Amino acid sequence: MRTNTTLLYTRCPLRCRFVLAAWLAASVSSLAGESNNVQADIDHLLAGLGQRVNLEERMDRVARHGTNAVPPLVETYAETGSDRRWMLAACLCRIGDDESLGFLRTILRSHEDRRATTEVIVGYPLAHEDQILPLLIDLLEVPQQSFHAQERLQNMIFRKPERAGVLVGAMDPSVESPTGRNWLIGEVLAYVSGHSHTWCCFGPADTNWGAWQHAFWTAWWERNRGKEPVDWLVETFRSDPKNDSRQSQALQILGVLKDPRVVPVLLEGLGAESERVRYWAVVGLKRLEETLDASGYTVEAFREEEARVIEHLRRRFTRPEAAGPSGKREPGDSL
Repeated sequence: MRTNTTLLYTRCPLRCRFVLAAWLAASVSSLAGESNNVQADIDHLLAGLGQRVNLEERMDRVARHGTNAVPPLVETYAETGSDRRWMLAACLCRIGDDESLGFLRTILRSHEDRRATTEVIVGYPLAHEDQILPLLIDLLEVPQQSFHAQERLQNMIFRKPERAGVLVGAMDPSVESPTGRNWLIGEVLAYVSGHSHTWCCFGPADTNWGAWQHAFWTAWWERNRGKEPVDWLVETFRSDPKNDSRQSQALQILGVLKDPRVVPVLLEGLGAESERVRYWAVVGLKRLEETLDASGYTVEAFREEEARVIEHLRRRFTRPEAAGPSGKREPGDSL
């Protein structure tokens, strides 16, 4: 139970009162000193913009004050020019308490400051990212933020696949525009499922594209609810064997996932008629064996060594120990 400080003070003997008064004065002085330190570090951070200094270190220094830094950060944000607000938003992302997260969501809702909004989209704490899912969907329709919102949503779905269903549910079947809200949401889903550039083709002029897009992804989600992105991509890879664009896109994303379960599909891609499909199968397998150069793997390099590298990868990944981390195939490993 919290003791009433005033009551305690009046009931103490004189000497006790003196000690308690000294403690209270020290506490007030300490709080004032902490407040001054926080503001000094915030001012130090803002002064570094445009200078040859490490802004990340200065932002970390502000964030180390924890919740004590939130009120002055919010107050300073309101008084600071838009060119410097992004640094304050970055500090609030690092602190991540309820008060700072609430203010960060306000930034996303208004999206008035382009750089600050981008900072929040990218830096919002992963542990709480479900809070911003609807806001990111809305930001897909904001031209200056659409790219960053799309990228964050894609990564969020890979981390938690059921979020794809939230995006499908956010589509509006009454939208008729071929490049409206449904198309923007569909582009996110197309990336994580391997349908990029192949899912929405033009048809008759009287087609209600918004309704068509809604129906396409609703049917896709009904098939794939409860499955993982690896399963989505394998389905896409095998959905149209003559569509090399779709197959290569699916293999590209499968390779990025670096999941040993996709080895049979990548090996299947090595024998494709399409050079694009073979190329992305090679890239994916090289990434799994950790021989992909950090600078990338050019098509020219692939063409020079295609026969040799494909033979090597087939030998390397058809050995039992190459099937997965356990060194053997488990019943559910094959795709």
